[in-house]
Amino acid sequence: PIIIFQEQDVPNLAFDTIEYTANKKNVFVALSFKDMNETLKFLEVKKKLERTKILVLCSDFPFYHERVKPKTADFEAIKSKLGVEIEEVSYEEFLEKWNSISQRKAKALAKEWISKAEKIVEPTESDVSLVARLYLAMKAMLKERKANALTLIYGESPFPVPCLAYTYLRDEGIPAACEGDINSLLMMILLHYLAEKPAFMGNTVLADVKNNVIAISHCVVPTKMKGYASEPLSYTLRSYHGLKFRGSVTAYCQLEKGRKVTITRFNNDLTKMFVCTGKILSCKDYEDPQLCRAVVKIKVRNVKDFLNKTFGNHHVVIYGDYMRELRKIGDLLDVKVIEA
Repeated sequence: PIIIFQEQDVPNLAFDTIEYTANKKNVFVALSFKDMNETLKFLEVKKKLERTKILVLCSDFPFYHERVKPKTADFEAIKSKLGVEIEEVSYEEFLEKWNSISQRKAKALAKEWISKAEKIVEPTESDVSLVARLYLAMKAMLKERKANALTLIYGESPFPVPCLAYTYLRDEGIPAACEGDINSLLMMILLHYLAEKPAFMGNTVLADVKNNVIAISHCVVPTKMKGYASEPLSYTLRSYHGLKFRGSVTAYCQLEKGRKVTITRFNNDLTKMFVCTGKILSCKDYEDPQLCRAVVKIKVRNVKDFLNKTFGNHHVVIYGDYMRELRKIGDLLDVKVIEA
């Protein structure tokens, strides 16, 4: 990449220079040091994407091949477009890693997590220990494979639901997506590098056209939505969807009313990016088993635009307005930004 800078607000010689770089890609003109720093930031995001590796754990479960892969871009296409590498890890491989994790260490970590909780409703220490063991297995696998993001495919296994593990991973700057959703995970990774914050992702469970309100619901809420260096939100340990089984644990956090957010997702072939801004109206802990633990209502500009322009069910939500930055990133990555 080349950044051409002459002096503050004077571009004539920079434009002369562009004539000699007409056939080169990634040539930018800066009119100030602020412009230069911003361009460098976007180029840094692109470089970090190119150094990113995703693990798909338990990739041989039928759900992954029947429900996930058909709506996910080809891995080679993802590598070509964003530079992100994806590696699949079989159930047997991850089970071996799980079996190697010390139950004593998992129990100690569970006690630490419990001590940080504001309140505990349904889960037992044994439930939290199972999730802590899963978290430690995930961290070990990431280290072993030199990866920095993941998703776990659900199926018949000894593993608990990963919700609480995902909360802690996201807080640590390790994007972790639910249900094997690679497209959402790629957006979470992009926002992680751009905004230096973790993201919430979820199902769109309400679209109120009259009041221009949507609701996004899921069971994984990061406690550091304001940024990795911020104070964590307090959390309550609850069961997953109100269901009682071994390892049924989620951390419910109250997201901030009035907070401006950006809502976004890639389309399936990564040629387009949907972007919308809104304001949080409420965040509730739902007991309805048809909904996930956290339900976040967001006021948007126009719900019909949201419905007609977006590309799927899961949306990624991050604190702050990143519309302008995502336009710039879209240009850099050759991804068309669709705004609502």
